[in-house]
Amino acid sequence: KNRRVSNNFLDNVIKETKNKRNLNDIDIKQRTIEDQVHKRRRNVLHPGHASLMISIEDTLVTLMNKMSSIRQPLNCTTGIELACSLVKGSLIEDEVREWKKT
Repeated sequence: KNRRVSNNFLDNVIKETKNKRNLNDIDIKQRTIEDQVHKRRRNVLHPGHASLMISIEDTLVTLMNKMSSIRQPLNCTTGIELACSLVKGSLIEDEVREWKKT
């Protein structure tokens, strides 16, 4: 039996899922979900590559948050400079260079 759902049903599901999975800082567009349902895709087929910078992500975010808390937020350029300085001379730098060649 086909039943209609309330107008805000999908919005509520998105909000509940974001809260449940602690994804409140991520924007999940309702249209994206609707498109996936319309195409009958329940799994993401191509989630993308894993970040080579994942091992320093926590440190980078912590530093950015600290800078923001002392009223010295980083702009894009200085954020990238900070990330580059964290990996300079490390194995991550070598991996990123190899990845860029491909």
